[in-house]
Amino acid sequence: MGNSFNKLLLRQIKRHFGTVENLPEELRAMIQDVSNTYTYFEDDIKLLQNSIEISSQELRDGLLKQKQDAEAQKATINNIREAIYALNPADKNGVIDQEVSSSDSSYLFDSLIKLIEERNQAEEEILKLSKAVEQNPASIVITDMAGDIEYVNLKFCNLTGYSKEEVIGKNPRILKSESTAKEYFTNLWNTILSGKEWRGELQNRKKNGELYWESALISPIINDNQIITHFIAIKEDITERKLAEAERIRQAGLITSLLDSIPDIIFFKDLKGNYLGCNLPFAEFIGKTKEEIIGKNDRELFDRETADSFVYYDKEMLRIKTPTHNEEWITYPDGRKILIDTLKTPYRRTDGSLIGILGISRDITERKQAEQELLKAKEDAEKANKAKSEFLSRMSHELRTPMNSILGFAQLMKMGELNQVHQKNVNHILKSGTHLLNLINEVLDISRIEAGRLTLSL
Repeated sequence: MGNSFNKLLLRQIKRHFGTVENLPEELRAMIQDVSNTYTYFEDDIKLLQNSIEISSQELRDGLLKQKQDAEAQKATINNIREAIYALNPADKNGVIDQEVSSSDSSYLFDSLIKLIEERNQAEEEILKLSKAVEQNPASIVITDMAGDIEYVNLKFCNLTGYSKEEVIGKNPRILKSESTAKEYFTNLWNTILSGKEWRGELQNRKKNGELYWESALISPIINDNQIITHFIAIKEDITERKLAEAERIRQAGLITSLLDSIPDIIFFKDLKGNYLGCNLPFAEFIGKTKEEIIGKNDRELFDRETADSFVYYDKEMLRIKTPTHNEEWITYPDGRKILIDTLKTPYRRTDGSLIGILGISRDITERKQAEQELLKAKEDAEKANKAKSEFLSRMSHELRTPMNSILGFAQLMKMGELNQVHQKNVNHILKSGTHLLNLINEVLDISRIEAGRLTLSL
């Protein structure tokens, strides 16, 4: 029974009663309740102590975790700062000098997200630009300040026959032909080194030795500090255009030579009457060079009377839009006057639209003089022929009358008594006279025919 009491209570019982057995019976139940109460209290105390110990450990663990989280957060914020600086180096001082707080963390996170989005957008733009450059139909070359190639696009490789590996680090002089003067390149470099754009045409040489033409735009690449760091050349293959232009010049030269060799006057005008071109005979007629004539009009080149005449016939042709002929007297600078026959016809493009007037003038002075001489000769011949006919007609009548008398007397003599000799002579007279009379009648018939007075009876 003694072991069932609380130790502190058992000590007090022994102090007052000596032993547990000396306890009065009526106190035993109460003492037992008190002992039980002590026991429960001690259990509560132990439980409370255990709880306090557990809570203290959890608190220590929580404080340690919070410290670790704070350090991790600080490290994260520092990493975010470094990321922001990497994305935006210009904001380094403003980011690193800030105090760390929860609001700063939100700000830094927002800034980082914004910069990441901006970086993604920038990367997308760079990707699009890169593809645009790589797939550009123009040949693109980027060099450093020394002119050594750092980048070429696909078009450059396809055009020149060089691969990227063959040209990276090389100078564009590998394309140089001997047809371009040194001064041309000197001007190019002086222009781009001064920060300006250079435009021009270059004849270069492909890897296989074939020559080709390029139209080039070369510009300096300038950084934020206004320092030239690179050069970019955008070049277009114009070989076909240059060949076509050379062929056009050749044909134009051939046509010009052909027109200049034609003695006729040839000219071209626009719809306003300004001269677009002419041949040498026209220039000689004006007394000026072709260059001095082109762009001028008739009123600037001729006297008023001549200019009015030319303008009138121009307007008439443009009104009816069909070829017209007219004859005009013109005077050369040296005073010579000639008569020209001018054909003016519509001058059209290949699509049929009207450009202006094509004129061809021919000197018909000699022809006109010959025609006039021929006409005069004809008139003279007609007069002579008429005089001849009148003469023959008169002569025939004058001859016919005595001839009829001769034949009449010969016939009378034949009817008389004639000896053989006289008879023979008379026959000769009659025969010759009849023949002569027939000739006279034929001459009269010819005169009537020429005079238009002969009537035929059928």
